[in-house]
Amino acid sequence: MHRFVVFAAAFAFGAQAEAAVIFDQLGNFNSFSAAQDFEPALDNFDVHTLEDFTLNGTTKLTSVSVGGIGFNGMTSLDNVQHWQVSFFSSLTPASNTGTGDLADVIIAPGSALVTPSLSNETPSWTITLPIDVTLQQGNWFFGVRPRLNFDDGGQFGIGIFDIRDFNFSIFANPGQGFGFGTISATVGNAAYRLEGTAVTAVPEPASWAMLIAGFGLTGAVMRRHPRVVAA
Repeated sequence: MHRFVVFAAAFAFGAQAEAAVIFDQLGNFNSFSAAQDFEPALDNFDVHTLEDFTLNGTTKLTSVSVGGIGFNGMTSLDNVQHWQVSFFSSLTPASNTGTGDLADVIIAPGSALVTPSLSNETPSWTITLPIDVTLQQGNWFFGVRPRLNFDDGGQFGIGIFDIRDFNFSIFANPGQGFGFGTISATVGNAAYRLEGTAVTAVPEPASWAMLIAGFGLTGAVMRRHPRVVAA
């Protein structure tokens, strides 16, 4: 009888697969694309470097990693006020605002795991950020950027590879401070990694009623079935 209880508990909470890599382009990048959220006076230069990814079912995203570089005065991550991870349903909201219409996660600097980068660029880092975002099946866009002031923080860039598969990352600059329009393509692929777990659906109330009724019928059958007593 205990096995039925265990089965019911597993069914109740829904099954989750082990964490898996959803998207992976980390590696030894050889260029970069700006990604930053500046002080209000420089809002026109706020920018995301975006990549698209596909989910084949409902997925809980648990971490995002980025290969990044400091430039134009950025020698460390000490002046980062927070990290922003944004998820967009399409390029239209990305071109209008820097806030993800699917999800927008703000992460304190102390929660970031920072390790030396695989890049030859200096200074550069691999930054892993914990997130808790559940998205449905579909094709979505995401980007990572730090909040910092230009005067004392310099600029941050996402590592870029030369073109490998003819899929470009996207430069989204709603304020058009760089003169490329609100959306433009970069010269390669962005150094990002996404990890998460697949999530199965929890039964609807009507399904629960049928499930409970089935357990009751199973119990009745077990009580009526002749029992064999060992000699």
